[in-house]
Amino acid sequence: MEADLEARLSVAGAALVAVQQMNASEKMSFISSCNQQRQYLQSLVAWEFRQLLATQQQILTSAGIPGFDGPTASSLSVYRQSAICSFLHSAFFLRNRIGEKAHLAMLKSQETKLASQQPTPMPLPPGLGQDEPMAHYVPQPQQFPQQGSYPPIQPPYGHTIQYH
Repeated sequence: MEADLEARLSVAGAALVAVQQMNASEKMSFISSCNQQRQYLQSLVAWEFRQLLATQQQILTSAGIPGFDGPTASSLSVYRQSAICSFLHSAFFLRNRIGEKAHLAMLKSQETKLASQQPTPMPLPPGLGQDEPMAHYVPQPQQFPQQGSYPPIQPPYGHTIQYH
């Protein structure tokens, strides 16, 4: 696009000012279009990740995994759930590497060891306080920054996600 604009400008002759204005206008229009496409794609991916998170939370809730109680957007809950998922992933990876029988034997010994210990609270990352309310926060539209001429962010394809 830059090469085309430069070529147009080089043959402008007497209409140099008009061509410069036209080039600037086209360039701004192109940049605006790119920004709108980027905004749309970011919104699309964000809604897809939210839907994936809600689906994972529902599946793990249905499976009875401790720490999962339906879809939530609470920072503290999501942090704890991510640690649980990381642990489960590691367990399945290890099981695949050492085999089911060795893994079951290891789990039994861990169960015995953990049963004799006092529970310790899970450490929290900096910035995520212990006293954060467990209320599930979902931002309201007026809390989003003004986006100029962009339409409000809507979930794609008419899907909605209900947070509890």
